[in-house]
Amino acid sequence: MTTQDRRCPVCFEALRDWYVDHEHDIERFDCPRCSRFRVVSDTVGDVLVHEEPSTERYPTLGPEGSPARANLSAWLREHPDSLLTTERAQDLCSLGRPPVLEIVDEALLALGREIQAPGQDLDVNTPRWRGQFRTFDYQGVRGWAQLMEDLGYIQVGELTHDNPVPVTLAAGGWERLHELQNVNPDSPQGFVAMWFDDGMTELYDGVLSKAIEAAGYRPHRVDRREFAGRIDDEIVAQIRRSRFVVADFTGHRGGVYWEAGLAEGLGLPVFFTCREDAANDLHFDVRQQNTIRWTEDGLEELGKRLQARIEAELGRGPLATTLQAGG
Repeated sequence: MTTQDRRCPVCFEALRDWYVDHEHDIERFDCPRCSRFRVVSDTVGDVLVHEEPSTERYPTLGPEGSPARANLSAWLREHPDSLLTTERAQDLCSLGRPPVLEIVDEALLALGREIQAPGQDLDVNTPRWRGQFRTFDYQGVRGWAQLMEDLGYIQVGELTHDNPVPVTLAAGGWERLHELQNVNPDSPQGFVAMWFDDGMTELYDGVLSKAIEAAGYRPHRVDRREFAGRIDDEIVAQIRRSRFVVADFTGHRGGVYWEAGLAEGLGLPVFFTCREDAANDLHFDVRQQNTIRWTEDGLEELGKRLQARIEAELGRGPLATTLQAGG
């Protein structure tokens, strides 16, 4: 079976890429809706790939177009390169759908990343946008677009026989987008997402944290603070409290991609860095970002560039203002 003939086992869209890692008994998928993910072949794979999943083995999954599949697809897109086992997939399929206005805000932020100027339009009847709206067909996309138009966020263009749904941001959309993109304007915290390898200690202590402090903010790395409860919950809480995120992709840790994606979904600015020898392996949805590439003998330059980029986008932070006011 060729990739062109293969369908995503979660949403049934035609795959961009697919192959089997026979050594580890894992199937790897690249879907335009679900993004990249991996499935353990002898557990989830034999259930997910069927359009009529066994209700005895996997009653929570549901048929094509079911809410469970929509939720699983959305989670996979937000957590690229995740590995699905049977237990994990069952847990994810039981997730509830976010509130309607939360989905609208997430969609508006996504539109803002692609629509750069008033009047520019975009077709949202595509696999990616169907995933964004957690729907599976033209009517579902049209319903979400109508809601966003009624809220004053977008304008929907002429609908034609080939079913595109062209939209552009309306005045209310630009205003709401500005609100979402300027969350936590008074927060002094800059969250750092990176590989917690011993070899990366100098990068954080000697460069990233100092650049954030020099820009007037307080750096936060989740493994450097004591906390109670699950680390995932702490990461989400601290990102929500931050003014921005610095994400270093050296080592290509899945958690860094997830944390950067979460921050972007919340409307927080993300500053991308990566060691030069690892930059060519950045995932395709990060390669387009304006990433600061660094080398071991150029760490001082990295610090200067990161500080300058933070200040250029956000201005001097509140801690710098406090220090200046105190003399």
